Amino acid sequence: MTKVELVKLIGDVLRQLDNLKTNRSADLSGAVRPEIRNTLARQQLKIAITDLDESTPAFFKAIEDILALNATLHGAIDAADNGVALTDNLKCFVKTVDGLIESQH
Repeated sequence: MTKVELVKLIGDVLRQLDNLKTNRSADLSGAVRPEIRNTLARQQLKIAITDLDESTPAFFKAIEDILALNATLHGAIDAADNGVALTDNLKCFVKTVDGLIESQH
């Protein structure tokens, strides 16, 4: 996965979170605190403008972790019945993305 693909992946997560708000049948929209969503949006921007070295083992490891968490996060979003699980998965996702950004400095 490249930096550009990572930015797109984060954008997909943000779109899904935003869709929770517009989908009245999803009770999870209130579970996602705006500050978590906004942190993820800021991380997406930071990744887009930061010169990340995509060839390092740390980058590869972070991408593996992010992809695994992304799958878990999609499951929590699709389940639409456990706001706590969604919030926990989203926090882990944000923390892992943050770890990638910090490892590049």
